Amino acid sequence: RQSEHAWRALGPVDRSKYRTLREEFGAALTPLRAAVDQERQRNSENKEGLIKRAEKWVKTLTETEQPDSEQIQRAVDQIKVMQEQWKKIGRAVDDKTLWERFRAAADAVFAKRQAQFDFQNLERAANIEAHERLCAQVEAAGKLEGEALKRAIAEVNAVKEQWQALAALPKEDDRVFRRRFSDALRKFETRLNARAAEDRRTAQAHAEARVRLCDELE
Repeated sequence: RQSEHAWRALGPVDRSKYRTLREEFGAALTPLRAAVDQERQRNSENKEGLIKRAEKWVKTLTETEQPDSEQIQRAVDQIKVMQEQWKKIGRAVDDKTLWERFRAAADAVFAKRQAQFDFQNLERAANIEAHERLCAQVEAAGKLEGEALKRAIAEVNAVKEQWQALAALPKEDDRVFRRRFSDALRKFETRLNARAAEDRRTAQAHAEARVRLCDELE
């Protein structure tokens, strides 16, 4: 194409020589055009190969019921490598169609990763909510009095078991909630111990009162 533009830019020539020159120019371009066509065909084949590899990853992730994060990350990494390879390949036959197919496959893989991110965020939010709820239960139990405080012992023991069954949190969140839960348990046990001590004092006082009453009756 550049050669054609250069030819036209040279300006007019003697009409008697134009046809001969044009034929010679065309003959010189023929092998160049053939070489360009061959190169574009090779480029098409190379791009088609990348498309098939990308589409294979899409198929693998789609057919796997719950692809794990490592598998999805491998697919993403491979797509990024293929994108760089694509950039290094020259123009191809029907380049636009090939690019649209490749981009669709790449987008599908990236969408899988985004879906996983969204799911992990929901899981993390639900896990944090569960930790929050159990902490709040123990904190509320630590504010009870009398018989209600005694009845809360079974509830707090059940909460302890539920706490052990919770999924792990990210390090910083885990540190915050473990401290909060431990503080709530300590306050509950302190209140419970104080209640038990008060009950003992009350029982002792009643016992002493009965002794005095017996002494008086004698």
